[in-house]
Amino acid sequence: MRHSSGIATSIIAIYIALALQASVAPRIAILGVVPDFGLMIVAVLSLFTSRPVATVSGFFTGAFEGALSGVNLTHYVISRTLVGFFGGSASSFGFQPNVAVAALVTAILTVASQLLLFFLAPPSGIGRFLGDTIGTAMYNGVLAIPVYALLRRILATPGS
Repeated sequence: MRHSSGIATSIIAIYIALALQASVAPRIAILGVVPDFGLMIVAVLSLFTSRPVATVSGFFTGAFEGALSGVNLTHYVISRTLVGFFGGSASSFGFQPNVAVAALVTAILTVASQLLLFFLAPPSGIGRFLGDTIGTAMYNGVLAIPVYALLRRILATPGS
């Protein structure tokens, strides 16, 4: 993958994910569990891009997601930046990106990000928060499958 195509694709994908988060996510809730498109796209993009690009993508996703939510940006910025950083580090852990890895990494990073949010901004209902976290992780993991397949087609280098 060329560096410039990864950055351009990241910008477009984050924009689309945040638009979907604001408009579609509340409408496709399953048993009250809402997907987190911003978090999911950062996790999937991090499998294709370098660690610095994934980290910066996480930073901007967190900033814009926090602004859309109307809450303290710090919580979202820190959690999404760390998702980008650790997701971008997946190749150094020996993970070979494929559909199953994308779903698993996305689910794990969703749980990690939400647990970090739990400690940065404790919610009032711990049980409900943990249930929603597990549900969102599964939802994001499932949504990561078609997103990974699409991004693989867009970002694949010739001959790979």
